[in-house]
This record gives sequence, structure tokens and C-alpha cells, in this order.
Amino acid sequence: MTNQTLSCYSLSFPKLLALLGLFCTSVLACSTVPTTKKPTLKKPKTELGFNPLGDLLEQAQSALNNLEDPDPNAQARVSFALLHKNALPQTEADQLALSQAHFSLSTKALKNAGVNSLVSSKLAERFQVLSLPIQDDLPINLQVLNHALSRLQAQLSDFKGITIVSYQGQALKNGLQLSLSCSITESLSQHQLFSNQQQNLLVASLASFEVFDLAGFHQLCKTPNYPWLRPVAELINPQEVRLVTRGLNQWGRPELELGPIPKSSVAKLFPKFIAITEALRTQDQEKTLQQFKALKFTQCLRAETHYDLSCQRIQLSE
Repeated sequence: MTNQTLSCYSLSFPKLLALLGLFCTSVLACSTVPTTKKPTLKKPKTELGFNPLGDLLEQAQSALNNLEDPDPNAQARVSFALLHKNALPQTEADQLALSQAHFSLSTKALKNAGVNSLVSSKLAERFQVLSLPIQDDLPINLQVLNHALSRLQAQLSDFKGITIVSYQGQALKNGLQLSLSCSITESLSQHQLFSNQQQNLLVASLASFEVFDLAGFHQLCKTPNYPWLRPVAELINPQEVRLVTRGLNQWGRPELELGPIPKSSVAKLFPKFIAITEALRTQDQEKTLQQFKALKFTQCLRAETHYDLSCQRIQLSE
């Protein structure tokens, strides 16, 4: 009896395994049914909106907006130029070395100014460097520097190369683009790339047409709030002059022009011209118009040059 029972059990063992497998499959299948009927739990909104890279980019953009001049039309251009006796080699390796040095000095200047690394990466592309031999087909006319060079007992023909350090883009608050450009230019002048030309380097502002030796440029860079702006009187004819600004574009403001005016009126109008210039430098054009009730802006009469991103002529009511 026992043997028969065991025999029966042993004979049915494969069937038992099959039945057990079927049972397990049924149980698992049945166990999944209730789960499919359960309502899907919604993830918290904070989880759905979690985007580390997007959040960093948003923080960087917000920080950049806090640094920038709020006037949407404040497109600034700052251009300082190193004048050197010998042109830098134009090989790919030498130009790459210049770009790398400039980038390193730019990021260091941004860091020293307290600009965080996220914002620095967005600002870095606005700072550029270009080195060329001085020749007749340059896109800029360096003859405008002759007067300033003569004061330093130098002339344009003494120099064979020019390295332009520039900023172009939305102006930054408090003219930060100027102090940064100043710092980068000064640091670049001391770089080993110019180690053999230190004694002969001069620095020119392509906005105001001024030229400085390294010591003079260093002192001006140290001066708080130095405007890097030069209002001048241009003689039109023996009886008339024109007052113009050179350098307002560095703040993302239009250069100003007043005139023609009689030479006899210059002493009376010049102080008001300076007041308007300073008001426009520190605030937008609309606020300047509100401040000077009788002030109107019209198209400039002087020929446009590539130095000016924009120009406005002042008309004063009688």
C-alpha cells in the first residue's frame, strides 16, 4: 500500500510541478490585477519641475540681469589699444597664445570684480582681443591719434603693431565694462607676450582718441569713477564751432553733438552741454529729456564713423 502510494505520488510529481507552476502564474496574474486598478499617484510638482541644469541657467541669467544696465538700448563698445613697436607674429600658434592669455586675464578680472563663475561664462564672449600689423587697410583710421601721440613725443610711424582689447554688448551697471576692460588691457600689457616691448608700449582709447604711457594708464585705471569721456569743441569755420562728445558709447549711450554755434556762445553753452552729457551717461535718454524740459534730440550733422554706435544732436530751445 505504501509502495503503491509512493508510486502514485512519484508518478504524479511532474503533474504537481505543472500544477504548481500554473498556480504560481495564476497567483501572480491575480496579484497584478488590483495594482492596475489603483489610481496612479501624481508626483509632487517640485519633483516634476526639478531641472538642475535649467535652474543653474536661470540663476545665471538672473544674476546677469542684475549686473546689466536696465535700458534695453544700452549697447556699449569699449576699445583700448596697445600700440607696440613690432607687430605680433600672425601665425596660428601665436594668435592662439594671445587668445588664451586674454581669456585667462578676462576671467581673472571678472572674478576679482566679484562676478560669479556662472555669469562670467556669459560675459566672457563680450570681451575680445585682436592683434594686427599697422597698415593702410586697417578698418580704423589711426590718424585720429596723431594729436595725442604728439603730446607724448611719439608718432604713428613709430609703431608697427596694434592689439585691440574690446568689450561689445549690453552695458553693465556703474560702467563695469570700462573698469574690466581697463584691468584686462593693463594686465595684457604686462604679459610675457609683450615682455620685449614693455618700454615702448602705449595705450590708446579708440573712443576718446587719447593715448597714454603705461604709467599714466595705470594711474587712470586706479582712479575711481574715471569717466573715460572727453567733450571737445571742433572748429567748423572761423566763426562757428561744434561741441561733441567722445566716449559716451562706452556706457551704451549715444554720442552728443551741439552746434553749429557762434564761437562767442561757447563759454555760455559749454557748462550746460557738460551737464547734459553727465545726465545722459548716468541715466537713460527718456529721463534726460524729462530733466531738461527744453531739450530735443535730432540726427547728427557730423559724419558718422565706425567709432560711434549711435549719435544724437542736441537742439536747445531759445
